[in-house]
Amino acid sequence: MKSARFKRDELSIEWRRPREGPPSFLVYVPGKSWIALTAGQLFEGLLEEGISADDELKQFVTSSFSASEQASDTDDPESSESPQAAPVAQVSQPA
Repeated sequence: MKSARFKRDELSIEWRRPREGPPSFLVYVPGKSWIALTAGQLFEGLLEEGISADDELKQFVTSSFSASEQASDTDDPESSESPQAAPVAQVSQPA
């Protein structure tokens, strides 16, 4: 699992890219923690906690997503795309 960490005062955010499942942000603030799957969810949750997103935090989020995209480009192409449906055989019913 690849990860990166952002820490400022009492805020801690860990970006992780597990072998299985989507990349996510693990967010820790005093008395609360949550998982954000998108940058929008991350920033929305921070605003609810009264934490503003400064340039340093925005840079961390941007670099995390770009690292995720680069890593998925170097992975096995079949595993990064959605699975293809198997062809369905036509079965005729006896009359």
